[in-house]
Amino acid sequence: MDIGYNITILLVCVIIASALVASFYCAKRCVKCCGGEGESATTATTDTTA
Repeated sequence: MDIGYNITILLVCVIIASALVASFYCAKRCVKCCGGEGESATTATTDTTA
């Protein structure tokens, strides 16, 4: 087995996992800030500012 190939697969898995965790954390924060109401409006404004 090629070590470089294994490292590449491992890096891809780590990047995907970190992206999922980051998106989940951001969504959790957004819901906490919005309080569950008017979520689409606040996310639209934050998306335009960001």
